[in-house]
Amino acid sequence: MKIAVAKGDGIGPEIMDAVLNIFNAAQVPLQYEFIEMGKTHFEQGHNTGMTPAAKETVESLGILFKGPMETPKGKGMKSINVTARKTWSTYANRRHFQSLPGVDTVFSKAGIPIDITIVRENIEGTYGGIEHLNTHDVAICRRIISRPGSGQVVRFAFEMARKEGFTKVTCAHKANIMKLTDGLFLETFQEIAKEYPEIQANDIIVDDLAMKLVARPHEFQVVVLTNLQGDIMSDLCAGLVGGLGFAPSANVGDNISIFEAVHGTAPDITGKLLANPTSLLLSGLMMLRYLGLV
Repeated sequence: MKIAVAKGDGIGPEIMDAVLNIFNAAQVPLQYEFIEMGKTHFEQGHNTGMTPAAKETVESLGILFKGPMETPKGKGMKSINVTARKTWSTYANRRHFQSLPGVDTVFSKAGIPIDITIVRENIEGTYGGIEHLNTHDVAICRRIISRPGSGQVVRFAFEMARKEGFTKVTCAHKANIMKLTDGLFLETFQEIAKEYPEIQANDIIVDDLAMKLVARPHEFQVVVLTNLQGDIMSDLCAGLVGGLGFAPSANVGDNISIFEAVHGTAPDITGKLLANPTSLLLSGLMMLRYLGLV
């Protein structure tokens, strides 16, 4: 089986090399086609941060394994990560946060194991980037929530829970304030939950979720959220298990899926052999499970 690999920027090449060395030592039955994506390709004039050949390769292989990438600042260019997710309609972002041996946290020291999966809607919401200036002093951002978009990510969360043996799925929202947009997301969740009677389904207001994740994280298994709220809660959960360096990520679509490290490019330690590849390694393991290789 062949997959597309983009090493990324900053520490990306060194952590990707480390992970692929581990895969090779474990005799993982994969072949790699390396493609060009990231900051260098923005600077070469590719406004999406990838070459046409790279785009074609990902679309032909269906799997992209990527290191962290940087989007040049102040040049009107959209994030390469957001662009990739929208280009290939990877509508569900899955991040798994689990206590790891040797990583000391407040919860590990207290003997409280953490095992939380955040499923975030990936291509709608405020990250649609629909903004304009109404006047010189007023900027407006449109937040798009659709029933089909909500439905596919909610169904992904329940199907994943059923497949992997989770017994509880929670919808986090702000429907008490955003009654139409978050209200539609919550309503879609409640409709789809009826199709999975063996799974406990409940909902929680997102600010209450933030407090309870910090106070009682062991109460949650799978949490599904809209885009911006899911992004924020994902980083909160990363803090519970030691930081973004221990957080794997998968962006799953019907035709193409992306597995990546979610931390930054860390240019200050590039080339110093200090970068920890754990996040990318865990993302790689998530990819191998997705492909049915482990």
